[in-house]
Amino acid sequence: MAIGSGWVGSSAVNETGQRWMSAAGRAVQVSPPFWIKTLVGKSREQVINVSANDNYSWSTLVSQIKSLGVNDNAFRVNITGTIVSSSSGAPCLNFTSELAGCAYILLVINSGQMVLGRGGNGGGGGNGDANIGKPGGPAITNAIGTKLRIQNNGIIGGGGGGGGAVGAGNNKPTFSGGGGGRPFGTGGTKTYPSGGGGNGSNASLTAPGAGNTSTSLGTSVGGRGGDLGSAGATASHSGGGKNITPYAGGAGGAAVNGNAPTWVTVGTIYGTRV
Repeated sequence: MAIGSGWVGSSAVNETGQRWMSAAGRAVQVSPPFWIKTLVGKSREQVINVSANDNYSWSTLVSQIKSLGVNDNAFRVNITGTIVSSSSGAPCLNFTSELAGCAYILLVINSGQMVLGRGGNGGGGGNGDANIGKPGGPAITNAIGTKLRIQNNGIIGGGGGGGGAVGAGNNKPTFSGGGGGRPFGTGGTKTYPSGGGGNGSNASLTAPGAGNTSTSLGTSVGGRGGDLGSAGATASHSGGGKNITPYAGGAGGAAVNGNAPTWVTVGTIYGTRV
């Protein structure tokens, strides 16, 4: 959003909401006196660039916006590198109700870059239901409605769910751990006290983790972690062995949840969106 070169006066009013050109100039950081053509290409948006970060906390961006003054201000947030939420229990970006007083926030995800929820951990590390894969986290949570404008030239993806584990024995301690969901979900750990079995594999930025495969009690296979926005796989077991239970994978995370934004460009999405 910027003042165009056709009808400069009308474009300046549309961009700034100010009918006096001196006021419009101040809204785009141009001090009077000035030639009206000086306004061409100017924008009222305050620009924030977010670079690559595999452990991003949504509160960082909220704090930056608040420090510039929220009320009636417009912001352009450029995602210049791939960012991943620091936790599967929190979104990567969270446009909270604290920001509702803004004019708008334009979120621009550059080509080749991603905004990702964190993958869920693979099932394991305990007994019984601990073997269920953990859910992936959301990429973006929106509480400011259509004031959030998304121009997605890259990828928005929820975290993949963790793969389910195989439990064995009376209390079902983890025998074969599930794989971590993409990105960066941790593989489930074995807690079965005897030999055989093992941990699931961790996920990376580009691929989910594999579940552990063991043939010491029949064939036990921990579920593979889910790819972006997808559920983790259910574990499986076949052949010999007694009192063995495969568990389900975790749900995939949403791409965008909360309130529906204004979609300037939908782009590539993995996971549900509003």
